[in-house]
Amino acid sequence: MMSLEALSVAAETQGTTTGDLLLRTSEGGILLVEPDPAEAQRILAFIREALGPTAHVTVVRSLSSARRRVRDGNLALALLDLSGLEGAGLEGLRELQHADARLPVVVLADQADQRMGLRAVKAGAQDFLIRSKIDERTLLQSIQYAIERKRSESRLAFLALHDPLTGLANRVQFEERLARALERSERGQGRVGVMFLDLDHFKEVNDTLGHDAGDLLLKEVAQRLLSCVRSFEVVARQGGDEFVILLEDLRGADDATAVARRILTALAKPIGLGLAQRPVHASIGIALSEPKDTAEAITEKADRAMYRAKQSGRGTFAVYVSSSTTEELGSVRGDVGEGLRNLGFEVRYEPRMGADRDRALAAEAILTWNHPAYGPLVGDAVWSHFDRAQVLDAVIPWWIRRCATDATLWEAQPDLRVTIPVPDSYLLRPEFLEQLSVVFAGVHIEPSRIELMVTEGLLRHDRRSAAVRQLEAITALGVRVAVDAFGGRCGLDDLARLPVHTIKLNAELTRDVTSSSRRRALLKAVVDLANQLHIETVVREVETLEEEDALIEIGCTALSGTVVGPALAREAFPIWLANLESGDLR
Repeated sequence: MMSLEALSVAAETQGTTTGDLLLRTSEGGILLVEPDPAEAQRILAFIREALGPTAHVTVVRSLSSARRRVRDGNLALALLDLSGLEGAGLEGLRELQHADARLPVVVLADQADQRMGLRAVKAGAQDFLIRSKIDERTLLQSIQYAIERKRSESRLAFLALHDPLTGLANRVQFEERLARALERSERGQGRVGVMFLDLDHFKEVNDTLGHDAGDLLLKEVAQRLLSCVRSFEVVARQGGDEFVILLEDLRGADDATAVARRILTALAKPIGLGLAQRPVHASIGIALSEPKDTAEAITEKADRAMYRAKQSGRGTFAVYVSSSTTEELGSVRGDVGEGLRNLGFEVRYEPRMGADRDRALAAEAILTWNHPAYGPLVGDAVWSHFDRAQVLDAVIPWWIRRCATDATLWEAQPDLRVTIPVPDSYLLRPEFLEQLSVVFAGVHIEPSRIELMVTEGLLRHDRRSAAVRQLEAITALGVRVAVDAFGGRCGLDDLARLPVHTIKLNAELTRDVTSSSRRRALLKAVVDLANQLHIETVVREVETLEEEDALIEIGCTALSGTVVGPALAREAFPIWLANLESGDLR
């Protein structure tokens, strides 16, 4: 069915008769529901006189036929004789509304039953006519009024549930959808997640480029957020530069943090604002539903997590940590390894292969927490819990020592590096260098086999100098440094200045490398410079052999992901490595 807005505009601008307009813009035209054949012919004649001989009219005699015709669509309006439909009453109107809530309806009533017409309008009809008083003029006026009234009603109904600027759901709709999602979750239909997102430094856009530019940015952000979630999930604008997102059917926090990463990557692509090009950064708080959570409670948790993300440096995300979780982690200060095992932690290793696929170059350590309430947590989600519980000073030395010790057991390839992620904030601590020296004194391993991995957030402007000094001191010990997701904030000039040995390329750099010549050229520029500087370039999540061939041709030196192999339990990794060395995996 053509939109009512389009119908109204066409009538105003093209100057055609209403009948010609209905015929051209709506193949089905008007539906007349009239059980009396003689009365149907009389009303049909008035329609022809009012709208012109070309107006398309479908006449049906029963409510069941009317329902079927309405469900077929392509109708501009329905004329419904309620008094002539045996025993139908207002139920007939409700059935047509249920079949198509967008359809304008004019009810026809007898002189003696005007109250039926009034009740029909209160029940949702757009107008009513007394059958004995119908003529060409009153019929035309009623049709035009009903279409315009339905257009206004539809607009008001939309504004009641949507943000007028972006078209996203508003707070009212979000809270209703969230409440229903929580009910489904209580019945066992997966976890619910709420993300609270606040744009960083949005006020600067309004102040420097004007409010029109700010509105344009908000609308583009809305579209990018929608592209990062599934069709049945909800993106809403809370107001100002705040958005909330409803995620459903989650297995754990890892599913939600994957969405957060997609969002941060999508927003980092510059947005054209007139002559300016600006990337967008956001702080995201994530909360997962727990039993008996209300919509207000889980949204408040996500809001609190968002403020924690802002405090940790903006442009990132944080997962809400309950007080019970903090208390759990507070118990690991004694025997850290045993305490973590008892809480469901496990160490896994993801292999990294050279482009020639002959040998493994490194194994990236992954600390996974199989939390009974939050589900599987990895990476940032795990470290944020440790940070909140204030046990990083106990966990990090154990973590580095555990990974270094495991690497000494990889007898099939005794020179294989182990890549160890370390939270940026902890790596900057003055005591970190001393802790590294203690590890090397207790574990007999060459420092060059240890590769510490940080994020680009470590190198943000306000702490870049301190970070570079610390990284230089680390490399002076013989330890390698890797940067995760390179290319989001750092540029090509940073490669020459930073003391790094490996970069894991940002997913945005490697996206569409097999189909886009522009993206391929951009990636090749980064890889060529890295190769000249003897920096290893790692592509994450290589999914297909076609992608692998393209990346090798460009010059990438290392691959990980599906075509290489999944992350393996620490007990299983030496077996995998031995099979690789013997040729069983080739």
